[in-house]
Amino acid sequence: MLYMLVILPLNCVKNARQYSGISYAFCLVEGQNNGASIRKTTCRRVSLCCAARTLGACTTSADKKCRKTQPPGRSVCSGGVLGPCAAINIVKRVTHHMAARGLPPASALLHSAAAKPHMMKKPLILVTNDDGIHAPGLHHLIQTLRSLGDLVVVAPDSPQSAQGHAITIEQPLRLKKVELFDGIEAYACSGTPVDCVKLAKHVVLKDRTVSLCCSGVNHGSNASVNIIYSGTVSAAMEAAMEDIPAMAFSYVAYDHAADMGATAPFIEQLATQMLAGNFGKVALLNVNFPAVNHIKGVRFCRQAEGRWLEKFKEGTDPRGQTYYWLEGKFVSSEADASDTDLWALRHGWISAVPAAHDLTDYQALAELRLRYPHQDFEHPATD
Repeated sequence: MLYMLVILPLNCVKNARQYSGISYAFCLVEGQNNGASIRKTTCRRVSLCCAARTLGACTTSADKKCRKTQPPGRSVCSGGVLGPCAAINIVKRVTHHMAARGLPPASALLHSAAAKPHMMKKPLILVTNDDGIHAPGLHHLIQTLRSLGDLVVVAPDSPQSAQGHAITIEQPLRLKKVELFDGIEAYACSGTPVDCVKLAKHVVLKDRTVSLCCSGVNHGSNASVNIIYSGTVSAAMEAAMEDIPAMAFSYVAYDHAADMGATAPFIEQLATQMLAGNFGKVALLNVNFPAVNHIKGVRFCRQAEGRWLEKFKEGTDPRGQTYYWLEGKFVSSEADASDTDLWALRHGWISAVPAAHDLTDYQALAELRLRYPHQDFEHPATD
């Protein structure tokens, strides 16, 4: 890992109001050896057009975007490398502007930032699922998120699909540290997906701040009413209830050998936006991926109405005991509504539904308050 000096046009740097009117700002950036992967800066958020402004790591397209935001002849990335003379001139220019406004010298800021690279902590990302710690979807999610922060995995030691928000209260829970993900701290939990998040929050990570919880990638759809039954979504919802931004990812194919490669760039982009706080008040995002060769993009939408038409298949086990096996077929009650997750998936889009644990029916509540303004009933007569 390298800590590299970056010179950015000020209008590419967000939340830097104290430098208003100054042509450039300096940042210390943590990135990969080639400078292409920007993770965090002392300037907090950096817009995408300047994410590759590291010395010697400029791309043509990004360079063009940044040039548009700067005065003529002031492109810090022209040619891909910032020469020493240009660097000295810019340092002098910035120092002059800062001194004129009574701000600390640029050299002092650079020295302070360079002296404390350890303060630039990576975001901590909790990863879990409901298909179990050996599920291919979990491994895919971990590989996709590796570059975004420090990962800690707490997942069920066996498949826990359709557990919903169940928790374990009548037997002890166990955690076993496992070495499955090449240097990533990981634990197998004997409980449900929600148990995994609870143990992660209160035991494994009790003294650490979790920046994001990602659950999945589930093998099978969690769109529409499936969200109610889903252990994948419930794990993310438990994190959201603990004030941890959360995302649940599902792939609309039940085959554990399904190729999820096309989902990786979208997972990375969505997680990056959530980490940056760019989704506003969204605490939980339920994301489903269509099983298609070409994904069109992401549609933010609502949960579709639908239900399962269920039946139980009856059988007899080798001991002569009767058993029942649940079967069912999902039916949508609004197949043509174009603002739903089911419509998006059916048309090759990723569905992203903001979700919450509050199950209050506010429309019905408003109707009841109008009908019963005093919110009381007569007491039943007693003898």
